[in-house]
Amino acid sequence: MKKLIAIFTIAGLALSTAGIGTLRAEDATDTKTTLKEDLDQKLSALKEQKSAMQTHAREAKQEENVLRDQIKTAVQSGDKTTAQQLRESLKTTHQENVQQRKDDKSTMKTARQDLRADRKIARQTRRGRGGMK
Repeated sequence: MKKLIAIFTIAGLALSTAGIGTLRAEDATDTKTTLKEDLDQKLSALKEQKSAMQTHAREAKQEENVLRDQIKTAVQSGDKTTAQQLRESLKTTHQENVQQRKDDKSTMKTARQDLRADRKIARQTRRGRGGMK
């Protein structure tokens, strides 16, 4: 009777160990898939962010050009006070646009660094070293 219990215990442990090995292999595959999907999502978000920043920069440039044209028109018509007000407006707008561009560059730099770090972790995980984050 004790031999029978020992055999069933060993058989049960062997089957459960084999099942765990299979689960670990499935988990590794799921982890790789999840990491790839996560990296793809982050990359597409980064591209969308870059596109939005480029659009914003184009709009800011157009806004400044409109102000410059208005200044030219005011100078040609001899309206010095309006021209001065428009110059001041152009100056503040330009400063805001430059600051926005600096902020955008900083944000993009941070996002690229995060993506780079995530890719490194994914490579390490794929190679079996495990990621530390």
